[in-house]
Amino acid sequence: MADTYRTLKVDPCGNADFSSLSEAAFFLKGSKIPTKLILAPTAYNESVVFECSNLLITGGTDNPDDTVIVDSHYAKELHPKGFIRGTFWTAVVRTDGNNITIRNLTVRNAAGNGKKVGQAIALYADGCGILVENCRLIGHQDTLFTAPFPDLNKHGRNEGFGPKNDIPRDPSVQIYKNCFIEGDVDFIFGGATALFDGCTIFSHDAVSELDPDDKTSCRGYVCAPCTVPSLKYGYLFTNCRLISDCPPHTVFLGRPWRPYGRAVFINCATDEHISEDLFNDWDSAANRETSYFAVSEDMVEEKTPDAFYHIIKNDAAREYIKDFKAFISNYFNDSTNIF
Repeated sequence: MADTYRTLKVDPCGNADFSSLSEAAFFLKGSKIPTKLILAPTAYNESVVFECSNLLITGGTDNPDDTVIVDSHYAKELHPKGFIRGTFWTAVVRTDGNNITIRNLTVRNAAGNGKKVGQAIALYADGCGILVENCRLIGHQDTLFTAPFPDLNKHGRNEGFGPKNDIPRDPSVQIYKNCFIEGDVDFIFGGATALFDGCTIFSHDAVSELDPDDKTSCRGYVCAPCTVPSLKYGYLFTNCRLISDCPPHTVFLGRPWRPYGRAVFINCATDEHISEDLFNDWDSAANRETSYFAVSEDMVEEKTPDAFYHIIKNDAAREYIKDFKAFISNYFNDSTNIF
């Protein structure tokens, strides 16, 4: 974000440049002018797409609970144009541009339990230089999508992916810093190279909402990367705290949405909800050969012979973080203040 930028304000009560987020997004569409968009601390009951670059969106206070963007579209819902939405038409907030920062607000998809309504995205983040800081991202299944999506769907065809279906899959680089992210199944997913630093990640027990007597079945997966095959880095979680209301050992750290999914957890604290196996291969032995999942040695006592993950020694883990940050800093206008 440039040092100098224009300031615009949104306030549904008036006395601002715009009375809704949609009005602001319409005005900013296609803009590359560095802009700070300040949201009055209130609830915004709408879905919005920001198709612009060089944008800072910030809540009106430092408390993300004071500024909330909420809607409730879901995958099984009928779109006004007559088709079933599917996952990628459900986002409450979608970014489509580079150098976008989001701070001090909550994005919530209130559609409810994914086992009833299907996937429901809170934030669909697409672009290089995306920074999300001190935010709360709340949902159930598929809360946070870090674009791009895969070249092909599970049937080997380029279809079924939503509003950017036929657009080339450009690499995306993103940072999530000091955020709270809540969901259950694959609730952090996508093809981006993304750093999650100092985040609290809450795995919600959606199964018990429907069947209180079920204490054993899998509750979900924290992440499901579909890393672009040509990229060295996928997801990196550092200094994160993983908490839950799920029963013990019923949540996996991750699984590969596509064969080359990559996710590394370093110096993260986990509660007992995490499975002893840590990662899942999505029922494909082939994924074990192409994907890469790892944890730092301070997170595990020892690796079992058939474990589907790597253990990174602490010295090597520090080097991995250093190299990862050096790589992603190339995609931010101001790399001096992002870590």
